[in-house]
Amino acid sequence: MSTVSTAPRSALRALAIVAAVAAPLALSGCFPIDVTNAQRIDGGGTSAGDDPIVETDAAELDELSFEDGALLTSASTAEWADGLMFDDGWTLTSPDDGNGNWGYTSADGACTAAYWQGFIGDVDTSSGDDRIATDEMLAVVFGATAAEVGEVAVDGGFALGVPGNDDVDTRYVVGDDGTVQWVVAGRALAQPGLGFTLTIDCTGQDPEAVLDALNELSAIAVVP
Repeated sequence: MSTVSTAPRSALRALAIVAAVAAPLALSGCFPIDVTNAQRIDGGGTSAGDDPIVETDAAELDELSFEDGALLTSASTAEWADGLMFDDGWTLTSPDDGNGNWGYTSADGACTAAYWQGFIGDVDTSSGDDRIATDEMLAVVFGATAAEVGEVAVDGGFALGVPGNDDVDTRYVVGDDGTVQWVVAGRALAQPGLGFTLTIDCTGQDPEAVLDALNELSAIAVVP
């Protein structure tokens, strides 16, 4: 069972978790989530292996909307299908730490992409609703409440099975601290108790555009 560590970060860009995908959202200068209290989720048991999946034909789902999450069971499995390691535009700079965290830096050094996958035993999934559980998971990441996350998060999508689609419903938040522009996106799977996040931090580039690009390289492989 995973636990949620309480390691505060001085800025969201220091998070060693993960997340991702796109859709436009402009935050006002008044951001209700205190990102200085952002925490890291430490996964257990579902961390990425040394050879992340690039493609899979195992997935039997055409899409994984929030509602489709109810089709999964406690025995369902899922993991990132990570294709960045084979892309010249990204370099693996933070290898898998054994807790489901690993990350890349763009070739121009302007952006980082931090992935996470793992169990979410400390996240409230009692609703059985993936949308609610996803906001609860992001609340843990931000050290906020699910209600606060709900005020600023919008719907997005990860790719399902193979890169290049947006068939996995997600929730994500964007922000700008004046120096770093960032996006944190994620999806919780309430039935098997699994979570996925992708965090993009950029300087001088649009992180949402980067999220779009990464959706062409990575996906979530699901075995119902």
